[in-house]
Amino acid sequence: MVNLFRLSVTVALVSLLVGLVLPFDRPMQISVDLNKAPPPWLLLSAAFLAVALLSAVASGALLFFRLWGRWLGAIALVGGVFVAWLASGSVLTASMSSLAISLFGLSASAFAVGIGLSWHPIVAPRFRHER
Repeated sequence: MVNLFRLSVTVALVSLLVGLVLPFDRPMQISVDLNKAPPPWLLLSAAFLAVALLSAVASGALLFFRLWGRWLGAIALVGGVFVAWLASGSVLTASMSSLAISLFGLSASAFAVGIGLSWHPIVAPRFRHER
């Protein structure tokens, strides 16, 4: 069970990082007027990068069995679901490749399995002692 937990967290982290470096399918024309409020897709991309960074830190903490990693991972998972809901009709998702969208879905699914397995009775005792 511990190996399954580690495998799911590793798959989540690797698929997230590979999805982040994939190029867009279609080029985007970007025009930002600095005298106005930033466009929503710009704020959405910043939120996406913040959630990705939070997920990467939580994955590292989970792999080292840190107790705070479970809660940080749960917060990152909820944040990722919220950002994905906001991004569903944006310009960014229209330009992303289908492979990147699939990798983000795989990452979220594997991360949710990893968070769930961290509370499993076989895996949970490893989180009790800080090292």
